[in-house]
Amino acid sequence: MDILADPISPRSLSKRVVNLIDSITLTAFNYTRRGLLEKHKLIVSTMLTLRILLRKNVLSSAEVEHLTLGKFDPNPPPMPEVLRGFVNDQMWANCKALELLPNPFNNFTQSLEQDYLQWKKWYNDEKAEEADLPKAYKEITKFHKLLLLRAMRPDRLTNALNGFIYESMGEVYVEQSVLDIDATYLETTCQTPIFFVLFPGVEPSGDINFIA
Repeated sequence: MDILADPISPRSLSKRVVNLIDSITLTAFNYTRRGLLEKHKLIVSTMLTLRILLRKNVLSSAEVEHLTLGKFDPNPPPMPEVLRGFVNDQMWANCKALELLPNPFNNFTQSLEQDYLQWKKWYNDEKAEEADLPKAYKEITKFHKLLLLRAMRPDRLTNALNGFIYESMGEVYVEQSVLDIDATYLETTCQTPIFFVLFPGVEPSGDINFIA
């Protein structure tokens, strides 16, 4: 008589599917990153993270589009005088565009004007992505903080993206290990060769001779 395996419970099946998706995602990412320059790896990690969060309905398409395109108001109203000490015209146009998004940005420029000393302190912080925001915006999500940085402190956006991806996807999508030539070799066959893109000063022949 055949011995049938015990049926898997819905909870176990759900967990198994999640584990499979995570494993396939990481495998695909690792294959992709092998052919990327270092400066492009964060772009791919960001695109992957945003796409996954969109499919999970954690983020809205309007928010993601705003981050990637950097939208601005082409005809903003006059800027309050109290803001001119640290906000330029481009930043003001960026901030007005944030108000087109849903909460928490409905009355963002009003907060800027009312709490301008707190916003100025945050803006002038060397690491604005780590600094506390004014009270009214202190509890916003890390993604919404990305939108603020995109509008007012784009110079700190790269650091903030690394932190966002780390929290959303895990360390492996931010801190990748150096290419393991031995592991890569084991994946190859005579129909699946390895291609090396060489740059000045790079000499892989020692590694190639070693595994050969």
